[in-house]
Amino acid sequence: MDFPVGNIVTGIATVIAVVVANKLSSNQSGKAKFWDLRRQAYGVILSELAAVARISTTIEARLEGDIQGYFDSDTRVYHENDTAKHMGVVRQRFSDDYLIISTEFVALFEAFIADLELESPNDNFLDETERFVSVIKKYHPILLAQGRKEIAAQQDFTSSLSSQRWVQITKRAIAFMQEKFRQFMGQK
Repeated sequence: MDFPVGNIVTGIATVIAVVVANKLSSNQSGKAKFWDLRRQAYGVILSELAAVARISTTIEARLEGDIQGYFDSDTRVYHENDTAKHMGVVRQRFSDDYLIISTEFVALFEAFIADLELESPNDNFLDETERFVSVIKKYHPILLAQGRKEIAAQQDFTSSLSSQRWVQITKRAIAFMQEKFRQFMGQK
């Protein structure tokens, strides 16, 4: 009676492949979840800042016309409330996700907030509004570029890492199976 060596080797190879795939999958899954959380945080922060930037553009256009009329209008109150609502979401999301946001993004965001909070006792409504609009216009594109850069870099790294690791693991598994097969055949 012949011993079914091929069946044994196939079974061992299958078990090894399943174990290796499971290990890789769990490692990638944890990293993917982390980056998904970061992507979500950046998405909320940056989309809310985009809304503030749109409001700022509208305010800037209104200030080119009748400044006093805008100051006295219900539209100004609406813009202030809407801006406060969006900035509240931005600050809360930044606070909630502080530990997963990169140090580069944190530094830019904190500089943004510091510039927003600069006040002069001599500022009037127009000065405060123009400063606010200029800070939003300055930092929104910078924060957006930083977030996109980080997400793109992580996607590129994850893709190349996955391919490289699979090639290495496959080569190791083949070498392992060849060695075990030689050992088995030598004992027979």
